[in-house]
Amino acid sequence: MMFLTRIPGYLLLFCLAACDSNDGGLPAAERIRGTWTLTGVTDAGGDQFATIQAGFVSIRATFSQGGTYVFDLDARDDAQDLSLTGPYTVNETTAQLSLTVEAVGQQLPLALGFAFVDDDTLRLTSGAAATVLLNQVFQTGLNGAVTLTFDRA
Repeated sequence: MMFLTRIPGYLLLFCLAACDSNDGGLPAAERIRGTWTLTGVTDAGGDQFATIQAGFVSIRATFSQGGTYVFDLDARDDAQDLSLTGPYTVNETTAQLSLTVEAVGQQLPLALGFAFVDDDTLRLTSGAAATVLLNQVFQTGLNGAVTLTFDRA
């Protein structure tokens, strides 16, 4: 009979474990929305954030609910300020953020891997092809895979 009195307790523990209020959080397409500030850059040679800071006061990325982004690059030389806009998509299965960037008069695809470190830190990673485009935008000589770290603004 004592066994039967313990069943509700075990069921309660099971329910609490199975019904945890943290269901993995929001989908990435929702988590990415908002404004992010660039706080770190690394490439095959290590930390390159100082290189970016030499040319820019700040770099902010804003992702809207409507599937458009704005990258505001506030250059140290105001004549070099740049604002990139276009559509973006998030593929949660492949953890890929796809942007369409207008450069040299053409619409170019930019595919970046993404990972959330936590709710307020986002890492975007480029492959070699994307690094070429990043170098054009940042006017840098980054090498290999590049990781851009953004903190929620």
